[in-house]
Amino acid sequence: MQNAKIKNTKIPSVKTLAKSRAKTKTSAAAASLKPTTSEAAPLPRPRKKIYPKTGILLVIVLIALAIACYFVWQKNKELNLMAEEKLNETVQKPIDTFVLPKIASDQVIFSGDYKLTNNAWSSDSQKAFVYQFSGQTEEGDPEYKSYSIFNFTTNTTTAIEIKDNPVSPDAYWIDNNNFATEKRIVDLSNPEQVALKVAAPATLKGFELLDKIKYLDPETKKEINDVNHLSISPDGKNAAFFSRYNSPDAVTFRFYILPLNAKSLDELVSIGNFTGSNDTTYFVWTKDSRYLTFYNANIFDAVNKKIILAPSEGLVDGHVIFSPDSTTALIFRDYAENNPLAREIYLMNLADGKKTDILSIDKYAFSDNSQALDGNFSPNSKYIIYNNDNELWLAEVMTGKKKRLVTGENFYTSPRLSPDGTKILYVVPHKEVRLIKLGW
Repeated sequence: MQNAKIKNTKIPSVKTLAKSRAKTKTSAAAASLKPTTSEAAPLPRPRKKIYPKTGILLVIVLIALAIACYFVWQKNKELNLMAEEKLNETVQKPIDTFVLPKIASDQVIFSGDYKLTNNAWSSDSQKAFVYQFSGQTEEGDPEYKSYSIFNFTTNTTTAIEIKDNPVSPDAYWIDNNNFATEKRIVDLSNPEQVALKVAAPATLKGFELLDKIKYLDPETKKEINDVNHLSISPDGKNAAFFSRYNSPDAVTFRFYILPLNAKSLDELVSIGNFTGSNDTTYFVWTKDSRYLTFYNANIFDAVNKKIILAPSEGLVDGHVIFSPDSTTALIFRDYAENNPLAREIYLMNLADGKKTDILSIDKYAFSDNSQALDGNFSPNSKYIIYNNDNELWLAEVMTGKKKRLVTGENFYTSPRLSPDGTKILYVVPHKEVRLIKLGW
């Protein structure tokens, strides 16, 4: 075994070790306090001051805002509920805007068996004419019809010495001082003296083909086929008439429309026919010339060239009045005794055919003394007036609502509203013509 060599090392004394340890601690402490060159020592942050009063005020403001928002929400909720209730009430109970006018006066202006046409009033509402049948033929028919005019400005009546054919077309106003009958034009411009002029024939330029219809031989102009009740549309583009042209027999008449400047009779439009007397046949155009009514409440669309209303089964008589704005037809119909429905009045929208019922009378409620149903529109086309036995009624076109205007002991017919909507003429059959002045 080899003995290890021990090197002689000097062992420090206890005092020396203690000094060495103290020196090391001092150096370490100094080094920890000394800042490094790469990182500066952070500055201490100042403390934020807290004010107790500001915090309390902030809490109070927030609470107040919350309360205000709640009350606004609650108020809006109440208003919405009220609005909804009001809307529901309006839907369930609509406001009635249809108010009857007051009757300022109701007086007789003609005594006798007079009649009124739909053209009775002058456009300024200051004059109106009536007519009556006079004389008697060997067959017992009226010999002619004569006219009388009432001037509402002077409250005077003028009898016109005209003897028109009893089946002649209705007279009409040319302007406020002139109206035309079949034979004469009556000039009322001078109140002291009425002037009568011979009625000029209708201007037929552009309708020369009518001669080929009127005469079997246009060259000799003999053997007349007839062109009856010729009616030119307001725009002058169509002529309506009835004739025996192309008729299968002598008692059958055909209704025709001839376009302006037609080149041949192939352009002639046949729109129906009838057999028998022609004294109830008539033609009336809408103001815009789009629609034509004739014989027993037929309505023809001149643009689409088709019938949009034809007589229904059991119809005995009927007629049509057009509204001033050319949008609506007022239709009157009488039916045969074996029909459950005796009479009816209704409105029809000319654009879509929509029907609004005004009056229906079944055969069990029908009276032999009842007068023919009749009436016309207000100037603004919003209302109609019509008769039903001893009553006059007003009805609202849009809704069909109706209210009784007049009732009495007599039967009434032919009510006619003036163009200014302030007066109504109506007839007590075989007795008188009365005037109502309205106070709207």
